[in-house]
Amino acid sequence: MTDREKLILLDAGGVVVGSYTSKKVSDEIAKRSDRSAEESWVYFREHIYHQVWTGQENESWLWQQWLDWADLPSGSEEKQRWSQWAVDHVIPLAGAGEALARLSEQTDIWLLSNHCVNWLHPGLEKAGLLPYFSQLFISSEIGARKPQIEAYSQVLDSWSGRPENILYIDDKDEYLAPAARLGMNTLRSQDHPTEWLLVAENFLLD
Repeated sequence: MTDREKLILLDAGGVVVGSYTSKKVSDEIAKRSDRSAEESWVYFREHIYHQVWTGQENESWLWQQWLDWADLPSGSEEKQRWSQWAVDHVIPLAGAGEALARLSEQTDIWLLSNHCVNWLHPGLEKAGLLPYFSQLFISSEIGARKPQIEAYSQVLDSWSGRPENILYIDDKDEYLAPAARLGMNTLRSQDHPTEWLLVAENFLLD
């Protein structure tokens, strides 16, 4: 079996970039308004997360709803500034670039992430990580988010090999479980790319 007959599938947050860009945005909105950090986060989770992270609403809608709720300016320029703020806070984990560069020489790397594509895609590009991924499956773009089976099924539908030839790495057990049920190999990340890199390389050698 050649290496290219195996696939490395990675989550974004907690695997190659820091977790919870949305929480950073939420906290910043709270700082600039009269709302508390807890109120802002609850509002996001209850009124925005599902709609935008599954592609039912777009990023402009997100800012309109959130900024209006916080009594902050929500014109087009303000939305653009907030969008750039979010992109700037997609921060790569230490060692992520080196790990991706090394793996990409051995096999294809795909990404499966619950995220806003308007933040994650340019964030990965700005960090220099985007070229290492052959395919991106971002929830707001594919219309499904983990742990919904449909999110994983879209990956398998695009993969010509068997599920057992995929290693999926995520930082949340609840997102690993559906992948395992579908036959993929899984590994929980602990925010240290150098650790999952070793496991991934051994997987490719088996």
